[in-house]
Amino acid sequence: MIICQAKIKTHFQIAGSLWCLIGLWLILRALLFIPFKALCFLYPCLGLIFGYFIFCKMFIKIVQKNISRIKEKEPRCFFAFQSIKSYFIVAIMITLGIIIRRLGVDKKIISFIYASVGISLVKSSFIYFKEIRRYNNGNFTAN
Repeated sequence: MIICQAKIKTHFQIAGSLWCLIGLWLILRALLFIPFKALCFLYPCLGLIFGYFIFCKMFIKIVQKNISRIKEKEPRCFFAFQSIKSYFIVAIMITLGIIIRRLGVDKKIISFIYASVGISLVKSSFIYFKEIRRYNNGNFTAN
C-alpha cells in the first residue's frame, strides 16, 4: 500500500503547476536580475526566444516521458509526478544556477539563461494542463 498516494489527475495538476510557477519565477528573476536599461532587456528577450524554440524540444521530451509514466497505473506516490532521473536533473540545474551566480558570470548572461529555461518550463507545463483537460472531458486513455 502506498501511504502518500495520489490520482493521475493530481499528478498532472502538481507537475503542470510546479513547472509553470517555477518557469514564471525564472522569467521574473531574469527581468529583475539586470538594471533597468532598455538595452539590457535585450538579453532576457533573446533568452525567451531562444528558450521557446530550442529548450522546449528538450523539456517536451521529459514531459512526454513523465506523462506516459504517470498514466501507467493509479494510484501512485504523491511525488511520482516526475521520475527519479528528473529529480536529479532538477538538482543539477539548481546547482548550476548557484555555481554561475557564485562565479560572477555577467548578469546579462544569467538573465538570458533564466529566461530561456523559464519560458521552456512554462511552455512545457501547458502539455500537463492539456492532459488535465483531456482527463476532465473523458478523452483520457491510460497506457
